[in-house]
Amino acid sequence: MKHLSIATFSLLASISFDGKSQLLSENFNSGQAAGWSQSPAASWSISASIGATGSSCIVSDGTGSATDTVSLHTPTLNLTSVTNLTVTFKAAVTRNNFVAPEIALFCDTGSGKQLLATWSSGLNPSATYTLSQGFDWQIPPSAQSIQWQTCTHVLSAISSTMAGFTLEASFTNGGYALLDDVVIAGKTAPAIPTNLSENTRDIDPLVFPNPSATKRLTLGGNSIKSIIITDNLGRQWPAAYSDNGNNTIDIDLENFAAGVYHVTAVTNTGAFNKKIVLE
Repeated sequence: MKHLSIATFSLLASISFDGKSQLLSENFNSGQAAGWSQSPAASWSISASIGATGSSCIVSDGTGSATDTVSLHTPTLNLTSVTNLTVTFKAAVTRNNFVAPEIALFCDTGSGKQLLATWSSGLNPSATYTLSQGFDWQIPPSAQSIQWQTCTHVLSAISSTMAGFTLEASFTNGGYALLDDVVIAGKTAPAIPTNLSENTRDIDPLVFPNPSATKRLTLGGNSIKSIIITDNLGRQWPAAYSDNGNNTIDIDLENFAAGVYHVTAVTNTGAFNKKIVLE
């Protein structure tokens, strides 16, 4: 296995319609990315062909019998306005003796790391999740002995706007720990128009029928530039709409589930927000 190289890494902030923001994504295909770190140093290496998709992954080995712990640290992430974080990664553990390694996830908000979850092959009764294990005497292990598994942990809340995460492999009896495709994402509030006054002359605060059983609405107004639909959780949903040419907009919400939503109409000079009920 070759030692890690430094490659370009970017923090992503692309927000989709369901309000999901991807904060970090790393597949180690170009080595360890800038901003990541290890402890102890050089305890993880890159393997070019045994990753989850047949490409590179990051590997640590404990081929001896001594107990050992090695850590891989993400960059510090800005969590401002982000909630319900989801940490997802692919992991594999291969034993070459009696006990396979464990994988643990930690979070550090500046006051020391805190354990979030543990993935074990079954011997640890306190483990949060069960992790499949392979067996191989070879150094390094063959692709046939590696059982990749998608690991996911959801954090409902975090007490800081900045945090780093650590993936830690614990070796009790030798073996290999492999990690790939680390993704951290969270829910963000939809973009809110700024410097816009409500109920300006371009917008007639009339939405009908409301409540609506047909899930087709008409919005009165002119010079409307965009329509934004959000649910009560703040998630943003795409909606089809068309200009009738007579100062009204038809909005098609036939694919929406029944419930309470908010429609925001944006013009050059203002924004109008109206609660709607779909039956």
